[in-house]
Formats: sequence, C-alpha cells, structure tokens
Amino acid sequence: MDKDKLASIIVLLSFIIDIVILYANFIASIKLILIIVSIITTSYLVTKIKRIKLYYGIAYLVGTKKGINLISRLATNYKRLFELIANLGLVMGFGLISSKLVKEKKFLFLGILVILASEIFILPFIGVGLNFIYLPQITTKVSASTYQGIDLLPIISILISIIGGFSAYILFLLLYSDFNLFFVLLFEPRYITNEPPGIAPLIPGITLPLSSGIAAIALLLLAHEFSHGILAKIKKNNPSKIGIILAGWIPLGAFVKIDDKKLKKMKVKDKVDIAIAGVATNFILFIVFGLITYLFVTMILPTTPFEYASIYALKNSPASAVIQNGSKLISWNGVNISNLEELYSIKEIPNSIVTLVTNNGTYRIESNSSGKIGVIIIPRYSGLFNFIYGFIALSFMLNFFVALVNLLPLPGLDGWYIYDSLTKNKKIKEFLIWITFLSFLIQALPWLWSF
Repeated sequence: MDKDKLASIIVLLSFIIDIVILYANFIASIKLILIIVSIITTSYLVTKIKRIKLYYGIAYLVGTKKGINLISRLATNYKRLFELIANLGLVMGFGLISSKLVKEKKFLFLGILVILASEIFILPFIGVGLNFIYLPQITTKVSASTYQGIDLLPIISILISIIGGFSAYILFLLLYSDFNLFFVLLFEPRYITNEPPGIAPLIPGITLPLSSGIAAIALLLLAHEFSHGILAKIKKNNPSKIGIILAGWIPLGAFVKIDDKKLKKMKVKDKVDIAIAGVATNFILFIVFGLITYLFVTMILPTTPFEYASIYALKNSPASAVIQNGSKLISWNGVNISNLEELYSIKEIPNSIVTLVTNNGTYRIESNSSGKIGVIIIPRYSGLFNFIYGFIALSFMLNFFVALVNLLPLPGLDGWYIYDSLTKNKKIKEFLIWITFLSFLIQALPWLWSF
C-alpha cells in the first residue's frame, strides 16, 4: 500500500477512535489521557511511515508543491491589491506606530478608520461565535465575571488600538484580564469560580462543530498562508512548498516554505509585508464575515425555528443549584420557545417565580432583583442551515482571534517577526516575550477550578 494512503488511514482511524473516547462513559481525566496517547501514537506512526521529522514528540509537517503555481499567478495578476492589503494590515496591526513603514498616508488614515469601525460596530457581535463552542467552562461564565472594571474601558481600548493597533489591543486585553483575575482572587475570592478561562482549545468534532469547524479553520489557514506566499513571491522570495502542521489528526497551523537565508537579507519593509500578509487577510475576512453575521443575526435568525435550545446556569446564580446544564428548553412561563423572536419576548420580572419546562423536568426558580435567574440559552439549528450559520459565525470569530494571536510578540508567530524587525533592543524583546508568555499562563489558571 502507498505510504501516503496508509498514513491517511491511520489519521482517519485515530479521529474515529478519539470521537468514540470523547462520547464514552469515562471520567474527563481518563478521556483526556486516552486522547493524548492516541494523538502522540498517531503522530509517531505517521512520521515513521512517511519518514518525516517529529517535532516535540507530537507534531509533524505535511507539505506539498500543489498550490505554488496558483500563488505565482495571484502574485503576478494582483500584485498591487496584495500590497495594499499588506499596508492596511500593517496599520490595523500596529496603528499609528506603523506610520514609519506605511509610505502612503492615506492607508494610515484608512486603517485607523477600519480599527474604529471594527471596535464600535463589528466586535459587539463577536460573541455569536460562542454559540458554536462546546465548552461549558466558558459559555456558562462568559457573562458572569464579577469585576467589570471602569466605564472608560471601551474608550481606553479604542485609544490603545489607534496608537498601537490590534497588537497593542490584544496585549492590553491580556494584561487587563490578568488584573481582573487577580482582583477577584484577592478581594472577591468567593466569586473566583465565575471567572472564565482566557484561552481554550478549539478542535473540530470536540469543542467545535465538526463540519463547519473544519470548513472555517480550513478557510482561515489557506487564506493566511496563501497571503504569506503571495507577498513572498511579490518580494522576489519564491515559496517552494505549502502545508499544514498536525498533531495526530488535529490541525495546529499551516506554513509556506520560503528561503530563510534570502529573507534575512531583505529590506525591513519587505520582511514586514511578508509577515503581516496573513494577519491582514484574516482581518479582511473578519470584517467580511462580521458584516454577513450582522445581516444573518438581525434579518434571518429571529424568525428561523431552531431544533432546540440548550440552557446553562451561571455559577452562583438563582438557577445554578436547580437546572441541569445542557437541558433542552421547551417553554418559559408557559410560552413555548421555538425561535429567537419568542426568546427575546420573555419579560424579566424582579423577585418572581419563573417556570421552565425542559426535557429533564420542570423547574421553578425565583428571579433576583433585576428579574434574572442567571441562565444562558443557546439555540441549536439542524441540517444545512446549522452548517451555514456555524461556518459564518466561526469564520467571523476565528479569523479575528487568529489575527490577534499572530500579532503577539512570541517566537514563531507573525507578530514576533515584525517586532524583531522593528526593535533591535534585545531587552525590550525579551520583556515582551516574557510578559506575553506569563499572561497566557495566568489566563489558563481558571481551568484549575472549571471542572
């Protein structure tokens, strides 16, 4: 049997086995151990069969020359367009700080306008994507954080984005979230379990829908890496291979192989353009799918019947000790709930008894002084509509998150190459690496009390 076909069969079998393990009647820790063993074993077998390198005992690269001709044609036919995209991405990524590299100042002005429009009009809808994340540790807590900060926070984040772009925005949010976590831990420890994890694994078939999750991730990875390759070709550094980084069957990222020696000798602006190209394309997709999501949510979803609606109780809320999380909501105070319009029509009456009928029984809960019982209701749709909705919402959310993460000053990420090109001071770069790395570790702490 051909070695590539054999490797593909092993990956497919690993995926099936891991899905079976996921839905098996085991405790969470046993499931996690079994899946990790399966992934490590799969990576080992695939690398032995294909005779390729195994990285860190778990990851491997699968590359191909297919697509290189397409990259060359796009670079030749749409050179100016992709140069404009790179300039726009540079401003969105680094705000006014990018003025030294952006020669055409109209793009500086345009980029700042796009940042403002994104934060004011598009980002408020980013939570729609959470409907397709199967992580109760996040979905049941995302609106339950105790310390909400000062009223000026949105204005501060916008000002920071204008000055330093979304790279400064993500660093600010990470540090602010760290402060928020420590504030609750020190002064409101009884509410610490309400704090959601700041980072989470997003894996199709496990924490994301299988089909729409794969489609959304495939689109963002292809767009991201093709853009790197196109800008590299434009800057006379021809890509030789394009591929994907895998751990077992789980995609960790993608890559375009270019001449690293030639890259080091290139002008700073050329290197920055190649590095920012993928992020820039993800930002454009974020805006496009953000607008589509807005139209979808406001014009189509309200009257579209859903298959069922899952209900989750927030911790330390009136419903937390009553409702079984994941129950299917049938009616609310005698009103059948079959679409969002009916859901939004629910009246919240302070200090009243709310009767919920679910597939797991009937619950009677007294609302608080604000009329809330502390639940999150997530509609679930079926068939092709669910795939389309999931693909749109996840493409909107994931393109933004991938762009943000890639802007961070961590080795291996696009943002690092840009920071490295712009800053020669080693102490500053080491400081940025450590503060970002430690912030990520802090954001992972809530997982310790989430189960």
